[in-house]
Amino acid sequence: MLKSLEVASKGLLGQVVRNDVIANNLANASTNGFKREVSRFTLEETPGDANSRELAVSSVTDQAKGYFRATGKEMDLVIEGDGFFAVEKNGEEFFTRVGSFRLDEIGQIVTESGYALQGTSGPITVEIEEGKPTIAVDGTVNVGETAKGLIKVVRFNDPAQLQR
Repeated sequence: MLKSLEVASKGLLGQVVRNDVIANNLANASTNGFKREVSRFTLEETPGDANSRELAVSSVTDQAKGYFRATGKEMDLVIEGDGFFAVEKNGEEFFTRVGSFRLDEIGQIVTESGYALQGTSGPITVEIEEGKPTIAVDGTVNVGETAKGLIKVVRFNDPAQLQR
C-alpha cells in the first residue's frame, strides 16, 4: 500500500513540475531570446537497490533554433546558428541570445539593460560625433571606413550546462 502511494506521489510531483514548466514557457512566449524549457522524466536506479527504479523529474532548456523577426532597428542583431553574445556589467561577463542593442551616452554598444556588448578585444565603443556605427554580417562594427571592433560570439560545447 505504501509503495503505491509513493509511486502516485512521484507521478503527481512530475505533473506539478510539468505544469510549472509549461506556465513559465507561456509567460515568456513573447520574451526576446527566450528558450523554452522541456520537462524530462527518467527512471533512475534507487541507491542501494539495483532492482528498484525511481522516477526523476527535471527540466532542460531546448537549444533548438528559434524564430526571429525583423524589427527595423539598425542595432538589433541576430545570431544564426549556435552562439551567444558576450556582455559585461560590473566586471562580470554574461551570455545572451537577445540582440537588442543601442548606443549609450558614452558611445558604448549596450543591451537595453545597460550591459556592454563585448568585442574580441573588450567593450565596443564609438565616438558619437564620428557617426552612426554599422554592423557587417561577420560582426565587424564600423564607423564609416574605420573598424571599431568585432563582436564576440561565444559557443559552448554543452549549452545545457548554462544557468539562466
